[in-house]
Amino acid sequence: MARLNDAEAEQVFDALQSRILSAEKLTSAPAGVPGLALLARLRPPLQRRLLGFLQGLPVDSVGGWAVTSWGGAFVEPGIVSEFASLQQTWATSATSAGLKAAAVASSKLKRAT
Repeated sequence: MARLNDAEAEQVFDALQSRILSAEKLTSAPAGVPGLALLARLRPPLQRRLLGFLQGLPVDSVGGWAVTSWGGAFVEPGIVSEFASLQQTWATSATSAGLKAAAVASSKLKRAT
């Protein structure tokens, strides 16, 4: 993925995002999630798009992978902070039990470190 030009990276991002959203169930990580995380890590300009994608997920049906699948994908300090804020929102108001539990656990881990 490092060899992709910017336009190609955008196309791959779009394809992976579509693949994830077309999954029958979002309770477990759909195919494409690891690729999306890697692409955002290798292409920092895509981190904002990844955050926007996560903010748009249906919080009533998405699982804990939305919290835990992005290790290292966010490296820009402002986006790291915004992702932490999104996780906090999920911890307090998500209607999906899996998403809420993962967000609460993540929040507790961050406070412990």
